[in-house]
Amino acid sequence: MISLRACLSIAMCASFTLAGFGASKHSFEAQDQVELPEASWSAGDVVHADYRSNSALHTLVLVDGKLLQEFDSIEEKNGAKILRVLAVDERGPTRVRIEYGTLRSVQQRVDMPAASADDEPRDAVDQRNPLQQRTFTIVRQARGFKVQDENSVRVPEGVARLVLEEEGLSGFDYVRSGDRVARELAGRPLAVGTEIELGAETAHAFVEGRSGRGDMRLFVTPKGTRDEAGTLVQVFSTRLTIQTERALAGSDTAVEMRGEMRFSASTGRFLSIHLDGVLSVASMSRDDAHTIEVTGLGPWSIRETARYESTR
Repeated sequence: MISLRACLSIAMCASFTLAGFGASKHSFEAQDQVELPEASWSAGDVVHADYRSNSALHTLVLVDGKLLQEFDSIEEKNGAKILRVLAVDERGPTRVRIEYGTLRSVQQRVDMPAASADDEPRDAVDQRNPLQQRTFTIVRQARGFKVQDENSVRVPEGVARLVLEEEGLSGFDYVRSGDRVARELAGRPLAVGTEIELGAETAHAFVEGRSGRGDMRLFVTPKGTRDEAGTLVQVFSTRLTIQTERALAGSDTAVEMRGEMRFSASTGRFLSIHLDGVLSVASMSRDDAHTIEVTGLGPWSIRETARYESTR
């Protein structure tokens, strides 16, 4: 899941969160249109999900037009988890057990030679997510979700919020961001080569499950079905744009990313996404004596994959 909150933080304090992935190369079937089947879940289904990330945001800080600081904010991030579906109904999973493995983020600031001579080298900061190596159960209720620990005891509200944000959940159904895209596309013929803009709710959930700030737009274009080592995969070119304005977020933020999203042609389940692009941020503040400008530009790549086991 992409974090818009991280994007906005970059503009304010020049820190960043990201991920990278390369598209596989396979031949496509000759098709005029494709149709993604509607995905379903059964008790006993298991999902192995992981993501990896890295980034570098080149930042300039100017005071009254003169360069004060120049540095790169570098971050490497990775995570892995296992999701076990314990119970389902006609709307989808009602109880899901989540076993978090590695949830790690390493941040480092590298100052440029033009920076102030008083600046000290910055050591890498290894941030350990408090959910790492812990197990939780998410229980769908009439309105929202309940989060329990490994002993089926309800966790404090702050911990529950962290779990729900990590899973990108909003609304009243357990739908992960990639599955939300699949749900919107499923069950209708899709013309190969024709771009489709997904709904605003899907775009916002894809970026961050609980934030409605900024103009986020998500587009997919069916490329067709391809055989990957004996498995048929439906492939969509993907384009994501994000635009926030200074009045809303304290900075002007722009993102343009392109890549590919993959779904199982037989089950309709989300398999992977990779996006590569550029983030730019700009902010300005004034006091009685000075004008401070902060600008940043850097690559943003995202990789997320899902592998499934099933009792069916």
